[in-house]
Amino acid sequence: MLALLALLALLALLVSSTPAAHPSVVPDTVILVPGTNYAGRIEADVILVPEGVTISLTEGIELHAHERLQIDGDLAVKSGSADLGRSLDLTLISDDVLTVTGSVRAGDGRSLGHLPPPRSVGIAGGRGGHVTLSAPDVLVVGTVRAGHGGDGGAGAPGGDGGAVIQVGEVQTDRHLLPGWVDSAKIDYSVRISGDGGDGGDGYGAHATGGDGGDSGAVEAHGHPRVLDGSWTSPEPLGDCGDGKTGSKPNKNEGGTPGDGGRGKDGTQASPNGSDGGDGGDAPSVSGARAQDGTDATDCCAATDPPSIGKKGGDGGESGDAEGKAGGKGGDGGNGYRESDEDPFVGRGGNGGDGGDGASVTLAPGGAAGDGGDGKAGGGAAGTGGASGAATPGGQGKKGVGGAGVQNGIDGTSGSSGSTNGGGFGSNGVPGSTCAS
Repeated sequence: MLALLALLALLALLVSSTPAAHPSVVPDTVILVPGTNYAGRIEADVILVPEGVTISLTEGIELHAHERLQIDGDLAVKSGSADLGRSLDLTLISDDVLTVTGSVRAGDGRSLGHLPPPRSVGIAGGRGGHVTLSAPDVLVVGTVRAGHGGDGGAGAPGGDGGAVIQVGEVQTDRHLLPGWVDSAKIDYSVRISGDGGDGGDGYGAHATGGDGGDSGAVEAHGHPRVLDGSWTSPEPLGDCGDGKTGSKPNKNEGGTPGDGGRGKDGTQASPNGSDGGDGGDAPSVSGARAQDGTDATDCCAATDPPSIGKKGGDGGESGDAEGKAGGKGGDGGNGYRESDEDPFVGRGGNGGDGGDGASVTLAPGGAAGDGGDGKAGGGAAGTGGASGAATPGGQGKKGVGGAGVQNGIDGTSGSSGSTNGGGFGSNGVPGSTCAS
């Protein structure tokens, strides 16, 4: 809950804040170079990660461009950074345009699952790093991933996965790409939140299995729109031109929650098995809004023969949303017995509950453009776009009760996610016959 409150506070700050004033001296352009130990905050008019370049960071960083922030290569926080107590978050801010045609990956939380007891007893897995993208105009035609939560130590909970937060207007039209973006790269793009870490198995005084961590959220605040002069525009329609069809935005995909840890088996001194931990929950995933179709331009200029008006552009399909199933509940520990041939002395532990699967919410399809006017009659209206594909998460599997002189009770399976929203965008209005 504290992690969620902190995330909401960060989001509120980004939405409400005004662009930072230029300091007295700001570099014109900063090009990130491999092997450089970047940290803290970098500010410039233009910040670039060139194509083919991999920037491996030993801690999280904030990049703030006043004009253009462009990630064509790979920008990632190294695994192991969390073990050094460093930030794992990546915050990318531009006062104008932000593009990702390569990949961005926040750091994974510290994981204790590889450490044997007693070194890891009771130590929770670390939270995965968040990725925040904030700009008036945002274009993602690559991959953006938050960090995974770390596995918990013995008897401790797994860490929550990191979130992907996008604040700004989302530009998705291949015909309106910036001049520096290759349109072929738009075929695959995705935003993925971090997986939750697994809870640790029960051990020693921490006999109950740790709960699995929740996966991170995917939040996109903004919608597609036609952009201004910062972008390369298509050839103008001119007179008597068809409307443009809206484009489909990229997919939002939630991470996988962690599984609950297994309860500790009973011992001679404490013969009852311990309960398994609960599986983590998958948060809801919202699909991005579609781009609207544009109106056709009229055909009322003098023509011979007179022209019929052109068709309005169809609305685009809204973005797909994919959620994951809830995490599995941990199995209960078995009661104590001297050997496999001897009868149980202690009771079995109860199985943990499965986590809830993610619900998905689809935006409606884009609104269509109006038909153009023509001297020989009006043009046809565009058709509203459909909603994207929805994949809600399934129920997390229940943990099985441990065996014993009295078997433990199985846990409860989690809830399956639901599908909400969606529907077709509004149709356009047919054109009319031009007034003589």
